[in-house]
Amino acid sequence: KPYGFNKNQIRDILNTHDAIPGKQFTTGNTRLVKDRHCWRLYDYSRTTPTHCLLASAGQFDIAGRTLRVSVFPRPADFKIPQAPDMACLDANKVEFPLLVRNWQAGDCFYPLGMGKSKKKLSDFFTDRKFTARQKQECLLLLSGEEIVWLIGHRIDDRFKITPATQNILQVEILS
Repeated sequence: KPYGFNKNQIRDILNTHDAIPGKQFTTGNTRLVKDRHCWRLYDYSRTTPTHCLLASAGQFDIAGRTLRVSVFPRPADFKIPQAPDMACLDANKVEFPLLVRNWQAGDCFYPLGMGKSKKKLSDFFTDRKFTARQKQECLLLLSGEEIVWLIGHRIDDRFKITPATQNILQVEILS
């Protein structure tokens, strides 16, 4: 009740204790979401959509995170870092300005390792068992209209480093 749910919603919530994950009840800026093992309460009043253009390399504060973007020639001994907080991409396949934004319904990309297989982000989130909150907070890095990186999760296969890569675009989450 303190979160704005009315008597009928509370009754429905109590009657759906065995609901499948993803079941939601919403009121105002509050959303109650059934997770795999529990119910989670989210306050969306403090959440604002992210839409930030990155005109060049540098350091950027975006949605409570700091991203460092750098471009450099590929060293002969370069090894691709495996850390999820860093993306190394073929800089010649990416065009500035880059865009950082929230995901939107209908967004698709080609996950690294899946070659030419296109995948909807909503399906990727389901496969990876993202919570509703994780989906909401997921940011994308785009070049033009193409998703380059699900920040902190997976790069797009079309922008990966190959033996022909001469310049590297490195994007790192600092905080």
